[in-house]
Amino acid sequence: MNLQLRATVRLTAALFLIALNPIPVVVAQTVWLSIIATENNINKAISTAHALHNTENSLEIIDTNDCQNLRKNLYVIASIDTQRHLAQKTIEKWRKRKHEDAYLRHCIIIQESRLALRIPPVDNSFIQNIIQPINWDSDEVITQLKFLNPEMAAIIKPHYQPDPEDIREGLKIRIDLLWLKSNQHKELFSDCIDPELLNNDQFLAVSCVTEIAADNLLHSTSVFSLNDGAMIFRQNRCREPKFTDNQLICQKETVDADGKLHHMPTLHVLPKSKSIN
Repeated sequence: MNLQLRATVRLTAALFLIALNPIPVVVAQTVWLSIIATENNINKAISTAHALHNTENSLEIIDTNDCQNLRKNLYVIASIDTQRHLAQKTIEKWRKRKHEDAYLRHCIIIQESRLALRIPPVDNSFIQNIIQPINWDSDEVITQLKFLNPEMAAIIKPHYQPDPEDIREGLKIRIDLLWLKSNQHKELFSDCIDPELLNNDQFLAVSCVTEIAADNLLHSTSVFSLNDGAMIFRQNRCREPKFTDNQLICQKETVDADGKLHHMPTLHVLPKSKSIN
């Protein structure tokens, strides 16, 4: 095989692979971080960000795992600039305000990360309030991102809503669909306890805790169309969803007279386009 023919074969194979695996809309880019503090866990990062909140409102918590080139598993409190000279001016401003340890780093943003979509790892409601929960820890407040296909993602976003009567001490978990090209959001749940998400090419299934029986937490599973985000199916006492084409298999939950929880696989046929409230 001559060199020209070999190159043609390679190019054809590469184009075939691209067709099978479309490139996500999110594109890697470089930003500059003007860092005022670095913490090794999210609890310390929230506490530091809260202490600086009133005076340094442009600061954000950034997970270094969202940057290709930074040391992993750290959280920095920083502002973001697209140009180095702007970030350098920010550093000089903070040093004049007695933050002498402020420093500059560039960040090569990882594709399919929260930072690529400018979604903070922690909702601002946790930073604005002093929270000392008993029933949940700081790791549960981290926003999660699940890419469903090259054009859509699901955002699992914990937030804080003070309520003295709430057994969960104000922790709420919102779930949104996000269309990447248009940056359009659609709220699926304002609060989904212990969410479990699964998708195929057509549907997204979300399981949430919705009921307590004896000492058992029971779930409901809702299925949404990935065409428009409409809910097309909902089943109570159903968890661990799995798809087979246009069918949903989940574990049906029953509680016997002794309060013991039982599971049984159950098959549900999904409608193709019907929307339910």
